Amino acid sequence: MTRQALKHSLLLQLAIIYTRYLVGGAFVFASLIKIKGHRLTQIADDGGGHSVGHFFEMMYQSGLYWQFIGMAQLVAGLLLLTQRYALPGALAYVSIIITISYDFGGTPVITGLMLLVGLLLLAWDWNRLRVVINLPAVLETTSALYQSRL
Repeated sequence: MTRQALKHSLLLQLAIIYTRYLVGGAFVFASLIKIKGHRLTQIADDGGGHSVGHFFEMMYQSGLYWQFIGMAQLVAGLLLLTQRYALPGALAYVSIIITISYDFGGTPVITGLMLLVGLLLLAWDWNRLRVVINLPAVLETTSALYQSRL
């Protein structure tokens, strides 16, 4: 099956759209807590200095940086919730996910899966991303459903 045939698959189009909604909505939800200046979690620090509770408390105590991360997540999430600006949203999403990956319990699994989803979204728009590596953009058509503003 060719890339163009995959782009015409209604099931794949809906999967990409709903994936954008899912990760975009999760980022918007997580960002609001940070923007308000609240703690993301109340996990207790075990005193070892390497726990997830210690990490989140340190990030929370950074103040303005905590809110900046929230604003970046909000912008990325809102862009992902659109169809027109989903590519810049996916680029921002992947860059944020890469920078917040730490080894706490199951965190590498969770952020690894989130990174794979972000890479999938970027792969979907590879025809437009080709210009980043100095290749010409390729026009690909999709169905009227995918082009719809709704």
